[in-house]
Amino acid sequence: MIARRLVAASALALSLTACANTQEAAQPSTSAETSAATTDAPAKLQVLTLGSRIAITQCGDDPCDIEVTFTEAALTETCPFGVKYPDMEGTDPEGTQYLTLDGEFNVRDSPRAFALNESDFTAVDSEDYATTSLTAFDCEDLDPDNKLTTAVDPGLKRSGHIILAIPENTELVRFSAGSDPNTHVFDVSSIEIQQGAGERPAAPSETVPPDTPQANAPIWNEPGIGYRCAATDAWTNDPANCTAANLGGDPAYDNLWGPAAAIPAGEETPQDLSNAPYADGGTCAAAICGYGTNDQGQHNPTSGEIQTLHGCQDGYITDPELCAAVAWVETHQY
Repeated sequence: MIARRLVAASALALSLTACANTQEAAQPSTSAETSAATTDAPAKLQVLTLGSRIAITQCGDDPCDIEVTFTEAALTETCPFGVKYPDMEGTDPEGTQYLTLDGEFNVRDSPRAFALNESDFTAVDSEDYATTSLTAFDCEDLDPDNKLTTAVDPGLKRSGHIILAIPENTELVRFSAGSDPNTHVFDVSSIEIQQGAGERPAAPSETVPPDTPQANAPIWNEPGIGYRCAATDAWTNDPANCTAANLGGDPAYDNLWGPAAAIPAGEETPQDLSNAPYADGGTCAAAICGYGTNDQGQHNPTSGEIQTLHGCQDGYITDPELCAAVAWVETHQY
């Protein structure tokens, strides 16, 4: 981080009284308005140096006692701690730079919890254009305890930083929190720009190369086209798509059937799933069609057989022949 004093030229600072709070140029002032702005400027515009204390005494309609101090500032070409979505296109406008301010605030007295917000800041260029949307959408910043945008209750302090996404031609950043009538001015042009922690997400490409598969392309076909995944009514051009993950079924499907069991169109009449048990990928209730088979072709035990085995093991079923008939259930491989 760069720790240097941020000082704005007084003439440029005074011109900020005519700046709009939107991304539009300030309108020319009349001579009377210019005179009034110049007279009021010393009370409303304050050039800020790092380490100086900013007192906030009004929060909305209520009085408050909050002290804000910025101690360090850094300007980077890319996000200071890396980007959120390195595999996605950027959200911040092209040409955005990132101003990171370190400091703290002390909420001595307030009717509600307090935090800094990106909307407390305004970026201004040499032509007096003002930008108020300074949220750094692309930047990684996970630890809420290190953010000045995380609120604390009255009587508590917060130390950390705030990241502002500013246009690359920004010269000054204005700060005014709560309902503080005073505006504090940072001279951004005096900060040496650094690289940052990583490249910004790539901008979206206008065309997709012919040999690049389309993202999220459908993998399923109309019935009768391509391959039918065994024991299902799903059709696909690539048998490799016939997996439990793609079909949304039980993982056991990959062992019972899987891609190797896919059937090319025309080689077999599609299975009537209404006659196949759920355990084999069908839609027929177990009470009607049974409980399916394992990969050795052995039928899976019924709930009655399982209960009988438990009864034999617990001792309340004592019929030797009945217990012998269900002994296989204990070692059955599903």
